[in-house]
Amino acid sequence: MFLDTEMRIKRFTPQSARLLNLRPGDTGRPLAEIAPNLRDDQLLAHALSVLEDLLPIETEVLADDGTHYLRRIQPYRTRDNRIEGVVVTFIDITLRIAAEAAIRSSEERYRMLFERSPMCLLEQDWSEVRRCLLASCPEPEAKLADWVKGHPEQAARCRDRVRLKTINKAALRLLSAATAEQVSEASQRFFPLDPPSQYQALLDDLLRGRGGVHELATLTLEGTTIPTLLHAVPAFGHEGSLARVLVAVIDISERKAMERQLADREQRLAAILDTVADGVIGIDRSGSIGEFNAAAERLFGCPARKAIGEPLQRFLLPGPAQS
Repeated sequence: MFLDTEMRIKRFTPQSARLLNLRPGDTGRPLAEIAPNLRDDQLLAHALSVLEDLLPIETEVLADDGTHYLRRIQPYRTRDNRIEGVVVTFIDITLRIAAEAAIRSSEERYRMLFERSPMCLLEQDWSEVRRCLLASCPEPEAKLADWVKGHPEQAARCRDRVRLKTINKAALRLLSAATAEQVSEASQRFFPLDPPSQYQALLDDLLRGRGGVHELATLTLEGTTIPTLLHAVPAFGHEGSLARVLVAVIDISERKAMERQLADREQRLAAILDTVADGVIGIDRSGSIGEFNAAAERLFGCPARKAIGEPLQRFLLPGPAQS
C-alpha cells in the first residue's frame, strides 16, 4: 500500500486490499479512517515516523484470521529521488512464527528433561578452543582436525578455553558441588583428561562433528576420585562451531568394583590350578580349551600357550579316533 505525504491512500494491491479491508473507491482516503483486518494500533504512527525520519520500521502484526505478518514501512522515492510518501508491505511469516514456537517448546522440554534427569549432564562451549586452533592452523578450515592431530602441542595450548554453559543437579551431586560456578572455575580439575592423548582423542572427535566416549577419573570437590565414563557430542546444529557440546558423565564405580572382583577371582583360580597335582583342562561351550594348568602341560607335553584355543579332542582322543 502506498501513502502520500498527507497519509492518504494512493494505491494498493489486491492482497493488501483484503488484509486492510479496502475497496477500489478508497484511493485518496485517509489512512486513519480505514478499519484493517489486523491488530496494528501503530500503523499510522509508524508511517508518520518513517516519513519524518526517513528510517524504515519493521514490526510483527497479527491478522484477525490468525495469520502473522511482518509489516515493513519505508520511504517512497520517485525516480528523481523525491520523497512522495511511504510504502507499506506485509510479509506472511506464519510458518516462521510456528517454527520458532516449536523450537521454544522443544527447548523448554529439553531443559526440563536436562534438569530433572537422574543422569549427570552438562553443556560445554568448545568454540573458543576451535578459534584458538584456527588462529594457528595454516591449513584450510576443512583440514583443521587433521592438522591438530599432528600438532598436539597446539591442542594443549588451547585446552583451558573450554567453558561450562550449564550443569544439572545430578552432576552437581556427583561432584559434591553446590553451584555451577564452583564447577566452572575448576572444570579441568573435575574432569582431568589425562593422559593428554585422551584429551587429544576427544578433541579430534568433536572437531570432526562426532561424539566420543572416554573413561576418566573424576575428582569431586571433596577430593574423592570416581571412575566415570564421559560421553561428549556436539549438539545438533553446532557441529561446526562447537558452541554447544552435550556431555553425559556416568559413574562406573560399581562396574569397576565388579571388574576388580572378577580379576581377583581369576587370579585366585589360576593360582589354585597351577598348584594342584592333577592336570586340569577347562573348555568353553564349543569344546575349545580355555584353561590348561601346569600339571596338564607336564602330562601332555604341551605348553599352555599352544593348547589354549585348541579343540579338546586333540588331547583326549587316540590317534585313530581323531582321524
